[in-house]
This record gives sequence, structure tokens and C-alpha cells, in this order.
Amino acid sequence: MSSSGWRSRKRYLYYYTGTLSSGLKGGVQILKTPEQVRDLTAKMIGYNLVTHQTTKDGLKVNAVLIHEGVDIERQIYLAFILDRNSQRPAIVASIEGGMEIEEVAKRNPDAVKLYPIELDTGITDSILNRLEKDLKL
Repeated sequence: MSSSGWRSRKRYLYYYTGTLSSGLKGGVQILKTPEQVRDLTAKMIGYNLVTHQTTKDGLKVNAVLIHEGVDIERQIYLAFILDRNSQRPAIVASIEGGMEIEEVAKRNPDAVKLYPIELDTGITDSILNRLEKDLKL
């Protein structure tokens, strides 16, 4: 990674969940220098990441996405999933965004909304209107 494109005033956001076989633990890191980014990515690339969504052996990390830091006004959670119960697509959303939607669901189940998507109609205006209202967009 060349540091020629980096400016020292920038902040870099580093985020993942789980534990790497290098011993590095997940979480959000606000990094201030390219050297910090280099050091942390060296502990990620080539190692296995183990989360509640992987096998016990985890998955090998081949790449890391790094983003310039931004000021966050608020976070929401939005995901498109295959709902295991109905065996159809759905949208999961919450105004309590952040890292661990499973923790939000345990702590405050009403904060996590599920919007089933019918295969014959897809994402309708009704679903989008409810999403907009529920996420306070």
C-alpha cells in the first residue's frame, strides 16, 4: 500500500466483527495514520476471521476495505435477507444502527423491523413507505 495518496489530516475507519486467528479482536477503530492502517491490516490479511456466521475455522481474509472517516450524524441498519421462516426475501431494518443487530434484537426486539417481500410483487411502494416512516428518513 503506497502512502503517497494519504493525507495526515484524514481519519480512517476500520471495522469488522469477530476474532481473527492472529488474535486481533473485532470492533471499530478510528485510525489517524497510514502506518496504523498498515499495522492492523497486516494482522488481518491472510488470517481467518471467525464470527457467529462462520464455521469454527472461520474464513480467510483476502482483502480489507478502508474508508476515509466521516462525521456520523446517526446510524441505521438495513439488510436484505432470505427469511428462514417464510423462505422468501425480506428487509430487516432498525433505527438502532451500528454493529451488532443481534444484540439490538435481544435488548430491544421492537427496534428491529422485518418487511417480507412477496415474490410476485417485489418491493412495493407500501414497503418503501413503511421503511421511510420506521427509519425516520
